[in-house]
Amino acid sequence: MKSEFTDLEARTGSAAKRIDNAPVKRVELHAHTKMSALDGVASARDLVKRATEWGHTAIAITDSDVLQAFPGAYRESRNKNIKIIFGAEVKLQRDGNNYAATLLAKNAIGLKNLYKLISLSHTEYIYEIALTPYIPVDVLAEHREGLIVGSGCSGSIVYDAMHRSDSEAFVADIARYYDYLELDVNEDKSVNTAITRIGELLGKPAVAVGNVRYLDPEDKAVHHVLRYARGHEYLECLANYHFRTTEDMLKEVGYLGKDKAFEVVVTNSNLIAEMIEEMPPIPERFFPPVLDGADDEMVQICYARAKEIYGDDPPHNVKERLDYELGSIIKNGYASIYMIAQKLVNKSNDDGYMVGARGSVGSSLVAHLLGITEIDPLKHNIPFETFAGISGDKIPGIDRNFCIDYLAEIHNYAEELFGKDKVFRAGTVGTLSERLATGLLQKYYADMSIAPAPGEVEALVLAMVGAKKTTVQHPGGLIILPADKEIYDFSPIQHPGNIKDKGFLTTHFEYRDLDSCLLKFDLLGHNSPTMIKRLEDLTGVDPRDIPLDDEKTLSLIINADTHGVPEFHNEFVCNIIKTAKPKTFDDFVKISGLSHGSDVWSDNAETLIKSGAATISDVIALRDDIMVYLMDKGIFKDTAFKIMESVRKGMGLSDEYKNIMLEAGVPEWYTESCKKIKYLFPKAHAVAYTMMSYRIAWFKAHHPEAFDKVIKGE
Repeated sequence: MKSEFTDLEARTGSAAKRIDNAPVKRVELHAHTKMSALDGVASARDLVKRATEWGHTAIAITDSDVLQAFPGAYRESRNKNIKIIFGAEVKLQRDGNNYAATLLAKNAIGLKNLYKLISLSHTEYIYEIALTPYIPVDVLAEHREGLIVGSGCSGSIVYDAMHRSDSEAFVADIARYYDYLELDVNEDKSVNTAITRIGELLGKPAVAVGNVRYLDPEDKAVHHVLRYARGHEYLECLANYHFRTTEDMLKEVGYLGKDKAFEVVVTNSNLIAEMIEEMPPIPERFFPPVLDGADDEMVQICYARAKEIYGDDPPHNVKERLDYELGSIIKNGYASIYMIAQKLVNKSNDDGYMVGARGSVGSSLVAHLLGITEIDPLKHNIPFETFAGISGDKIPGIDRNFCIDYLAEIHNYAEELFGKDKVFRAGTVGTLSERLATGLLQKYYADMSIAPAPGEVEALVLAMVGAKKTTVQHPGGLIILPADKEIYDFSPIQHPGNIKDKGFLTTHFEYRDLDSCLLKFDLLGHNSPTMIKRLEDLTGVDPRDIPLDDEKTLSLIINADTHGVPEFHNEFVCNIIKTAKPKTFDDFVKISGLSHGSDVWSDNAETLIKSGAATISDVIALRDDIMVYLMDKGIFKDTAFKIMESVRKGMGLSDEYKNIMLEAGVPEWYTESCKKIKYLFPKAHAVAYTMMSYRIAWFKAHHPEAFDKVIKGE
């Protein structure tokens, strides 16, 4: 069988050829994105971009049963003259039957009700065999305020009744339920003509919609592949679900007559769009949970602990750093975040499960004094700015690694602290990767006996990548709400994959979309704390008492006798150790950075060490190395921070930065090294990983039998 797929030149050139020349534009009120599971081909970004290019004033996003394209669509609309209409195509149950309908949020009340309805459909009303959500009509009635309800496209009760040849009077009685009647342009002309008459009879606007699944006619074949992947038998689909221009749509319904066609395409679509307020789908400021008295409690604990460590009169640098951090944290309203983390870590420690640090929280002296992290940033020369930003206003990301055996307990404790309705698992969307898309396409070709044209596979795979498969959960991310807010103020909720038996609820929106408005703690199960706990149980040795300068342990790592030791056991790291010749714990911290960075070791630090131009203590291995080194060279802190940020993000050095560094006496090998780097690991993260791995290596050196038992899982 010859390939059915359109030739690639037409594919790539179609967007440029299709423009909307109508003096008054229509509004598309029914469009699906890649978030309609294995059904939508167009991304929300592409749909909004095209509507903007065509001069449309608004576009509705109405994915099947889900709302996950909202944040991306809204981001694309920012600073553009276009309104996003937030909606969904849902399945309404009437008398045991499910029929399609469209819900559009008219205002903030409607948006929250839409979030509630989608949540209920994914948690309470699920067909367990197909895992398909639906909404009973009586439940919609309870939450209809602020919503505009459309009659739906080809799968609606209105179209079903028309196809059964029910009388127009009977269909009109059904249609009274809806606020507007949808005319799917792919449907039968006589049926659409009858629905238009019913709209006139009821005084309800009839609106022509495209039931959009993809941007251009050339994308139809991709839609076929996705439908086939969903389990649909192959059928030559006569319907065209591309995004139509105003002229296209007027031609499609020209059988209604010129005036009526203009009414259903342009007048009525704009009428509905103008009823709808512009609004963000997610609040545009941060809403952290608040613990009463957190500011005072944090200050009291930190000063008391500082006196325990340093005496009644702590050194000037300690007091200066502590005052600076406390002032910054309190001013920005982040004390509760620190105190929540302190309670979670204390709970785990009190129950005998050591907690591993993750990320840059070890850059904070306050976090150290509160017991959130073992890492003392003063001892390891880590600036607070690498965690909090140069202005100290960056939302603190306090992530922790817990013993795998204890993870459920710590998640339950978080629910106890804040209430079950305030703690949710962070959700994420599982989409088609390039590998999966390639597999689906190849199966389609094989089953259909299609021979792909040259270059066709790559183009079609690219179009398929990012299409939604299912909703899953982040492995340990918890979203915590403030006491005065509901989750529906931010996101719908659901079970991962819509499977009720999993028990926990996740955010419907991707956790990344909620980062700027809600607090997320990553409380992850990790092998290192798990190994530490088992080694402690077998030997009775408290891992906190292990010295970090033990000669036997250092020798074991230097000689690459590291099988089973996290961080130091793989061949790449062992080769770095052999070349760099580390001698101290601090050297091993740099080894961690060199192994986790991108373009930091190979053809960079490795070359410098081998040539004798630098030693392990000189080379750039961690992002903090740059800021501290440049400040030591006399460069102002703000500038040193900006240079560090540019390098660690892989943006290299501007001529201005290079000149500043050279004028400060920075050697050229150092600036050239900066230019090559694509990513740098944070020092606090490297210290945390190294401490955990070093302790495990200590057990291997001093308690080999216990170590072997743990490795073997005995």
